[in-house]
Amino acid sequence: MIRKPFFTVDGVDGVGKSSAIQLAKKLRPELFVPFKCPPDELNQFRGVFDAREVHLGARFSFYAAADFYLSPKIRKVCETDPVCCDRFVLSTVAYHNVLGRRDGYTFTDFFKTFAENGGFLPHTTIVLIANEEARCARLAGRDQTQNTHRDVNTQLTSAVQTEFLRLVEARAVLSEVEVIDSTNIDLVKVADKIIQIITNKIRNFGGWFNDT
Repeated sequence: MIRKPFFTVDGVDGVGKSSAIQLAKKLRPELFVPFKCPPDELNQFRGVFDAREVHLGARFSFYAAADFYLSPKIRKVCETDPVCCDRFVLSTVAYHNVLGRRDGYTFTDFFKTFAENGGFLPHTTIVLIANEEARCARLAGRDQTQNTHRDVNTQLTSAVQTEFLRLVEARAVLSEVEVIDSTNIDLVKVADKIIQIITNKIRNFGGWFNDT
């Protein structure tokens, strides 16, 4: 039986998602068990499926498979501990809806398909957003710190962020949703907001969505 809730934090690059989860875990190590999607054991194949020449269906299949792969692992942990996952089904749907829009593809039904085929959906989805200026500044700072360089498709990331919010507004996500705008707040405050949301949800978790 699921005794503890499952959270995801979704958002485009530059909103502070991964850094905030890591800081929240550092500040409150007992609060949740962290996961990320795709996990390390699948992440080595990510570059292959993200290549431009790869068919969108194959790309989607990789990310959908990663969601299904993690699902029973997360479900098992939730028998004893809360889980917070860096990206999950919402990111899979939002990114591929945007990538497939030109050719008329839509992947919104994957929320329902995932649940109907044994997938473990989050109880609460936390969506991080930020304006383009803030996102680009953070990515530039990250590249400088890590001595790397990336070509950021700001048009794509802006469209995906809009799609996140559209899916939330349309209630397609099939979970409770909390939105955090990180544009004008620092990383510590973002982490604090995530901690507050998770703490409140754990306190009020009464077994809804219980699964046997």
